[in-house]
Amino acid sequence: MFKFLSRFFEPVVHHKLSTTKLILESSVGALWFDILPLLTIPYLIKLLGDKNYDAVFNFSVIILAVYVCLWLLNLVIRKWDFEAKYDYDIYLNTKYRRKILLKDTIEMEKRGTGKVQSIVSKGFNAWVDANWQVVYQIPKTLLGIFSGIYITIMLGWFYLLLFVVLSMISVVGFGYVKRIQLRYDEERNEMENKYNADAVRSIMSRQEIIFAGKENSEIQKLNMNSLQQKENNNVAAKYIYISDLFVSAMGIVLPFVGLILMIYFSKIQNMSIESLVAFIYFGSRFSFTLYSFVWMVRQFIDKYPELKSLWEFIDNVPEMKNYDDGIKFVHGGGGVVLENVGFKYDEKEEKSVLENFNLKISAGEKLALVGHSGSGKTTIAKLISGYMQPTSGTVKIDGQDLSELALKTYYKYLGYLTQEPMVFDGTIKENMLYALSDEDIKQSKKLKINLDEQIKQSLVKAQCDFVFSMKKGIETEIGEKGIRLSGGERQRLAIAKLFLKNPEIIILDEPTSALDSFSEDKISKALEELFKGRTTIIIAHRLQTVKKAD
Repeated sequence: MFKFLSRFFEPVVHHKLSTTKLILESSVGALWFDILPLLTIPYLIKLLGDKNYDAVFNFSVIILAVYVCLWLLNLVIRKWDFEAKYDYDIYLNTKYRRKILLKDTIEMEKRGTGKVQSIVSKGFNAWVDANWQVVYQIPKTLLGIFSGIYITIMLGWFYLLLFVVLSMISVVGFGYVKRIQLRYDEERNEMENKYNADAVRSIMSRQEIIFAGKENSEIQKLNMNSLQQKENNNVAAKYIYISDLFVSAMGIVLPFVGLILMIYFSKIQNMSIESLVAFIYFGSRFSFTLYSFVWMVRQFIDKYPELKSLWEFIDNVPEMKNYDDGIKFVHGGGGVVLENVGFKYDEKEEKSVLENFNLKISAGEKLALVGHSGSGKTTIAKLISGYMQPTSGTVKIDGQDLSELALKTYYKYLGYLTQEPMVFDGTIKENMLYALSDEDIKQSKKLKINLDEQIKQSLVKAQCDFVFSMKKGIETEIGEKGIRLSGGERQRLAIAKLFLKNPEIIILDEPTSALDSFSEDKISKALEELFKGRTTIIIAHRLQTVKKAD
């Protein structure tokens, strides 16, 4: 339990200042809204009973002044709860987003983009919201409990006992019912993840779905999932109502059960009018205090399935090996050697993509990989890039075992153009700058190198004339996945990034598949200049692309 709480409250503990400010804001709000009325009403009623109107006037002025001061203070610090929420979000992004980005490629592909996105997005939101809500409710709950203790001490042991017994019934009953509800929450979370995965897949496969006329069957899949969620929620709603009943009913039950029992045991004759009013007022307010506590517990419970999915993903999906850790790569020309390499996408499968595969590429040599689909060309490229690790054997770059290298230091020298051009929502300039590391960009600014000019030169080499005809040039937004560009334009933009990076080792996987023959001829000539003196691996089906390979 301690381990769970320690992990759950990670953002809270890390941001101590933000958490302290959040607690202070909550406390001020509770004093202003909940506690002052409870503490002042009995005294005010006593003064009215004594007909001491001067004292009533003075006391009212003082309380009003306190209210105004607390209200003004709350107005000033009201932003602190939102600041804490964003600080928690920043902490989780900083610590965990990078780990998620560096998860093992094969494992990520097995789970699918939609499901991973759903798990991560919902998990992070649940983690932030639960921490935020729980910490915000703690001061209100504690102040409510302390005020209850104050009232029960004032009323005597009988009411204290009643308060404790009914409170325990509420809390235990709520906890028991919520435990049953949790099973349905976990099932619903799994259904929602599947729904999101199917929804993302339907959008990503939109063209194929339209051509096949399967839009109705895709919608039917989503609707079936929604119906399952509906059935799940119908059952869960019953338990939600019962659990809420243990809380909300207490505000009604407590004062009247107390009055009935006190009259029955002849206790009420000894109670002053101010004590009786405090008793009834607190009883009616108790449900709100208890609800604050229950809301805190509910956040904990309701968010747990989403947190559980996120934590299981973070803990159980392995990360890329040796991205940060390992020996620093020393470039020595770019010689590549694969020794007895074997590879399976799933170790449980009998069939291997590669078995005892050997290959030697001399430094500066241009190698073409040509073969039918599924023969292992892209797999070899991914193994050489370190994007995947061999099941057996070794991959060496300049005599250095890739499994022992810090891949980050190797990627500085590597340019890898995949079959699907990697472009994202943003400007052309923003896309181009992904060819350079943050350190390279900082160094360029330090040396006052004009990066805009270098980007334009790279675009010219890659035959990206279309950029210069656009109104905003390199500041043009290209939309999600470069939707505002044609397939050939996206491919040329990806090639331009390669020119900008100017790597020592180059891997091209079908680099000109989306280009017309005229553009392909021009870009091939430009690439030949880039290839000079560099180790180059070119995967292609069209022999035109690889006719000048060594």
